[in-house]
Amino acid sequence: MSPPKLVLTSSMLVVDAIEAMADLPGAPVVDANERFVGTVAPGELYGRAPDEPIGRSVDVSAPTVSVEGNLADAVDALPQGHRWVTVLDDDRKIRGIVGAREIVHGYRTAAAADVHRFASLSPHADLLDVRVGKNSPFVGKALGECEIPESVIVLTVLRGDAALPGTATSVFQADDLVTLVGPHDALGQVSAQLAAQDR
Repeated sequence: MSPPKLVLTSSMLVVDAIEAMADLPGAPVVDANERFVGTVAPGELYGRAPDEPIGRSVDVSAPTVSVEGNLADAVDALPQGHRWVTVLDDDRKIRGIVGAREIVHGYRTAAAADVHRFASLSPHADLLDVRVGKNSPFVGKALGECEIPESVIVLTVLRGDAALPGTATSVFQADDLVTLVGPHDALGQVSAQLAAQDR
């Protein structure tokens, strides 16, 4: 979790909000009592009257996660295509944001710890990142449809700034960065299929 770079108020004018978000994909929005009401992105403000309050353009269905939540909660709260999720306390006050890359880093850290723990049982456990090649037989297929050894676990699929959990319904695309954990030999087999390039 990190502090948000910008927090807007629902009474802020469209013209001012667009200027404030010049280099940002969006920002959380709070009311007069500093309680979270949703998020807004610059694209949602273009075409609006410059002197209109942004409160009318707020995405009130924007995902959030409790400050008491864990990494799995953040993954569940972050829909595909979203780059970050707002972290709230019990009073709906903003405590920070969690980005897709932070989620992936958290998974990698946890996985690395698991690898060390598993090493006492199997000296062959390892963690590996693989970039999906455009000619991989997995491109366009859901994880559950791919023939991957049971000993290999797909932790995350990083697509640009979006992080997808390694679930059976996650569909691979070319250039995805896939994080795997498993025995060396099995990882080699799966990584070769994932990274297939021009033939």
